[in-house]
Amino acid sequence: MFWGGVFAFVLGGLQYLYCDLSRAWVPYGGTSVQLLRLEFPLFLVLAWLSYLPMRKRGWRWLSWPLAALPVLVLYILLDGFYLGLHRGARFSDWKNLGALLGMSPRLGYAALGLLALALLVPALRWGWGWKAMEAGRRRRSLLLRGLVLLGLGGFFASGLLRVYMEETMPFVSWSETRNLQLNGRLSSVFHDSFRRAATLEKLQKLKVMARATPRFQGSIPHKRNLHILVLESFLDPRLVEGIRIRGEALAPALASILSEGGTEEFDRVETPIYGGSTPQTEFEVLTGLPALALAESVEFNLMEGGAISSLCAALKRQGYHCVATIATPPQFFNSVLAYKSLGFDEVHFLGGPGYLEEVPGDPWIFDGDLLSQNLAFLEARFLSKKKPILNYILGSYGHLPFERNLKKRPDLCSLEDGSAKSPELHRILNQFRYRTHALARFIQAIRDQDPNSLLYLTSDHLPAIFGRDLRYSLDDKVNVSLLLDRGKRIPLPKLPSYALPYHLWSRLSGRLPRIPPREALKRGYLQALSESLDMGGSLGK
Repeated sequence: MFWGGVFAFVLGGLQYLYCDLSRAWVPYGGTSVQLLRLEFPLFLVLAWLSYLPMRKRGWRWLSWPLAALPVLVLYILLDGFYLGLHRGARFSDWKNLGALLGMSPRLGYAALGLLALALLVPALRWGWGWKAMEAGRRRRSLLLRGLVLLGLGGFFASGLLRVYMEETMPFVSWSETRNLQLNGRLSSVFHDSFRRAATLEKLQKLKVMARATPRFQGSIPHKRNLHILVLESFLDPRLVEGIRIRGEALAPALASILSEGGTEEFDRVETPIYGGSTPQTEFEVLTGLPALALAESVEFNLMEGGAISSLCAALKRQGYHCVATIATPPQFFNSVLAYKSLGFDEVHFLGGPGYLEEVPGDPWIFDGDLLSQNLAFLEARFLSKKKPILNYILGSYGHLPFERNLKKRPDLCSLEDGSAKSPELHRILNQFRYRTHALARFIQAIRDQDPNSLLYLTSDHLPAIFGRDLRYSLDDKVNVSLLLDRGKRIPLPKLPSYALPYHLWSRLSGRLPRIPPREALKRGYLQALSESLDMGGSLGK
């Protein structure tokens, strides 16, 4: 009993020390009394399961920190996830593990290696110490740990943990960081999973409810083509604080187009995410609904191909043909089923059976190559025909680690002395120069060959490069946007990305933009996810 108390005291001290020191690297660092309700017991039980006394008496003190090592490494990984994506990890993120490893192999495999090492240490100790234990002690130890695991499994499966969390754990709807600070890292993962399970239950009930009121109302009297470009991590480096740029970051050709609106600045749009999870922005732009992440960290992962209320569905009712060009392979984020749910008639993935081909020399296809292939495709298939189209393009150039083909695209810009030292920003700066030049060429081609069209450009999210040493002058979810109607720049106020489809519909239909109230949008969100799970027929609104 005495040594059990000492074990709990030492483990509690290690947890307290880590949480307190973590103030230096995460905003939810520190401790609170609330942690004693669930976080500390979870930490203690997980550490105890890997505990095995050292054989030499003089080294037994080391058994306790070694027992805590796997859980502390889990804490480190959870903190690293937050620092990278500015949100807490969720169980549903495991579905995206392959995508995360594919997009950032070094970081992903480093995290997996760290976790494997943390698990290997107690495994080796158990392997070496097992034979040295007496047979009776061996049986008792195994039986006790088995009973504890069964008890934990029963506690989780019975729903008691869910009830306990609902009654004792606070939930702050406006701040995930505050929830992490109050409830702890591990507890928040479980709490979040229970909230999502409740949302899924709501979705099941919604399957038998009446269909939602159509959000895109009225008709389009004059069918014009619509081009939507969502570019990967399209950061305007001129918005980074504390830097001076040598050379022109913005290509002169695009500066000329922007200046038609009286300024060389882009308009602003508020996207739902920072640093990753591109489909969240896609979901908003293509549905007119906020990406609330109530049942999954990424809504795309929930979709099963059932037609949902979306911009595509509304355009198809007006006779449009909806085409998506996706500059990634199809295995990311359940994309095949997600784009089917969104209503696209055809989807061309990079390296897939469609027209889009990989270009040697770039880890991610350059925007200029992507747009030139798309333009050739439009010329061959659509621009000379009367049937209107939605031409949706998702880029991937600009993704971490921001590499480019230096032989094709050498440095044109640099950061002056005294600016923040950031090799990532230097690469982004030069990418931006080449990307904006490619955009200007595409815009001019659309002006020449599709002069009556509507074109909208935005970024999916900011790259995950900002912190204490490098600061963005705006909120970390505010990105750039640009709207051209019949080739003319149309100024836009700062809007959330889910509001943009209503403005696009307004330009096409001639009606005033009508954005539903927030509560109606939430109902529409739940209804859309319910529709995506329904494979019985087309329910798109």
